[in-house]
Amino acid sequence: NQVLKSAKPLVTGESDTEMYRQLLVLASHSDHLWSDAHAMFEACRYATSVFLAIVCLEETAKMWIAWWQALLQAGSRNDPLESTDSFTESRKRGLYSHAKKHLLAAGAGAIVNAHLDDVVGMERIVQFLDEVEDGKVEQLRQSCLYADHDGVKPVVPDERVSRRDAIFY
Repeated sequence: NQVLKSAKPLVTGESDTEMYRQLLVLASHSDHLWSDAHAMFEACRYATSVFLAIVCLEETAKMWIAWWQALLQAGSRNDPLESTDSFTESRKRGLYSHAKKHLLAAGAGAIVNAHLDDVVGMERIVQFLDEVEDGKVEQLRQSCLYADHDGVKPVVPDERVSRRDAIFY
């Protein structure tokens, strides 16, 4: 609820139809990211695939928030006493915080998805949620794009991210 009220709205419009059209644009964006992640996986570019999959999680979380914001905006159009001033507060509190988007995506997807339990197992889901909470997903996201040095030699993302990691994400 705090994120819903504090984040800058991603959809706006004078009508429910206009907000719905904007939500479809966000959904299409997430879908394209997922397709790109899959294409990179098929090309054995596992680090890039994981990066895009994590970004897709983030954008899906933003879409989920936008959907709820659209409902709130539609409700406030019908209630002149409802204020939307809280949407102008700090962007860092919600939609623009990678860690919060990871947590929202994890909560919206992993926790309530019985099929996911069957596919990857409850132990791995709990591990993922712990990684989200500890900020390790954001670290992984960064390591999927940027080369580093381990004190001996350069380490590139494809050396850090395995096929197994990519399959999970």
